[in-house]
Amino acid sequence: MIELTNVSKTYETGNKAIKNINLKIRDGEFVFIVGKSGSGKSTLFKLLTRELKATSGEITVNGCDLGKIKRRNIPKYRRTLGVVFQDFRLLYDRNVFENVAFAQRVIGASNSEIRKNVPEMLKLTGLGAKYKSYPNHLSGGEQQRVAIARALINQPQVLLADEPTGNLDSYNTHEIMRLLETINSMGTTVVVITHSKEMVNEMKKRVITMDKGVIVSDDDSEVKEISVMPVNGNSGSRAKGRSRRRRDDGA
Repeated sequence: MIELTNVSKTYETGNKAIKNINLKIRDGEFVFIVGKSGSGKSTLFKLLTRELKATSGEITVNGCDLGKIKRRNIPKYRRTLGVVFQDFRLLYDRNVFENVAFAQRVIGASNSEIRKNVPEMLKLTGLGAKYKSYPNHLSGGEQQRVAIARALINQPQVLLADEPTGNLDSYNTHEIMRLLETINSMGTTVVVITHSKEMVNEMKKRVITMDKGVIVSDDDSEVKEISVMPVNGNSGSRAKGRSRRRRDDGA
């Protein structure tokens, strides 16, 4: 579970990026966090990965209090997460198998475990035939699949994705999101930060909209299509022939 209680983040410049937000994401949920540039969603992502520390409030991820975690234990905490970025962040001097295996070696997995686990993960992500290929020989969509495979190989409870389709065309965007949906159906909590209105509307998942450092709406889009950008401080969300429903998960 991910839970934020009265969380604020103010940078040294005085910029208040996050302002007293409350949020709860339950185990096994698929959640989009959306908002225009400067809304605070990227800061929220960095708080969850503990790249940043909250100025005030409490953040708990899978029982770990991020405000109390010691600096030397931050890398260990991050190994409990799967993290995917827009720019893939692959090792370009290593092939697909070695990129995914790297995450296993970091946690001390044995060679026999790696030989068993990596092919299974590559098969799940549609890369079984690409294990000897190097990133430069792959399409953007394939590179992102490698990044997802690497993020999942250690079986994290939570997958955090920051604009995972930002560099992809519409076809590969669709394929990556369906892969994330499959991963979520297997029990992994998935949190995706994005600005793509079309993708969010298509997926019909829970959508948290941020604006100027606060959560302006927290909606279940299984019952409606959403609009990413808030209008006059509201989400602009509309039910399509069905009643509107809002979540009350502390946001």
